[in-house]
Amino acid sequence: MAQDAQLKDIHVKVVRKRMLSAELLTLQAKKKELDAKVKELAERKQAEQKDVDRLEKGGITSFFYGIVGKKEEKLEKERAEALEALQQCEEAFLELEGVNRSIELKEVELATLEGYEEKFEKLLQGKRRLLENTVSEVEILEVEKELALQKEQCALLTEAGKQGEQILEYVGKIREILDEAEKCAIAESSQGMSLGIRKSELLSQAQKQVATMQPLLKDFGAKVEIGLKGVQIRDNLSVVYEFGNGIYTSFIASESVMSVVAIERIRTAKGSLMLLREQVQDILPMIMAEKESNAKKVELLEERLENLIIEA
Repeated sequence: MAQDAQLKDIHVKVVRKRMLSAELLTLQAKKKELDAKVKELAERKQAEQKDVDRLEKGGITSFFYGIVGKKEEKLEKERAEALEALQQCEEAFLELEGVNRSIELKEVELATLEGYEEKFEKLLQGKRRLLENTVSEVEILEVEKELALQKEQCALLTEAGKQGEQILEYVGKIREILDEAEKCAIAESSQGMSLGIRKSELLSQAQKQVATMQPLLKDFGAKVEIGLKGVQIRDNLSVVYEFGNGIYTSFIASESVMSVVAIERIRTAKGSLMLLREQVQDILPMIMAEKESNAKKVELLEERLENLIIEA
């Protein structure tokens, strides 16, 4: 069929575009790295040349080495270092030029492939509709189902990662507030200063921050439990919830009770916060790794689905 031939032809172009896009990302990262390297080496080259110039043109440095009889030895050493810096700078510059040229060529080719993805998607969807209620659709439906699950998993992990970062921000803010509250409590205890109102205000702020964080922490734990299958973190997360609740309930007691054990309670709460932070910091890389693995699965399933439809 002419439509199948067109679909296959456009698919080749789409695959090439995807490959070029991935290669460009790698080249652009390399370019950024080389830009910084060339700048650093250029500065080093200038510094080394200045050392040579100082010795060749005279001055205090040249005079000193002349007195001790090592001017030529020092000058030779500085010239060698300047030459090495120049060569390294030139090599890095040439490498950068090569990367820039590759980027330019790939961008030109990429521009010729604009619009094919939209055409491919329309043709692919058209072919997919033609396969409804056919023998070929059985395997396609299985792949579509798995792809939908993997995309859902990817979205869940993405949201969990964002929530983890938000929790770390909350922990940082609460820690700062508790640090100030601890200073007030110490001043009250050791110096007899009247800072009870200020301390109470700070603890109230901490309580509000923790109350806001609690539902986020709970949802984060639920997403992690679903998203990181096979990872033994449930017990750890239940401890984290207790930490959070502990921080929250530490400041519900009356002012008279707080005045007696304020420093100890604040420090206990800060310790709980740090344990919570460590737990979340340990989990975030796991989420990132699982997300990357999941994204690869999505990519492979999409390729498989396309091929199934095209070849049906």
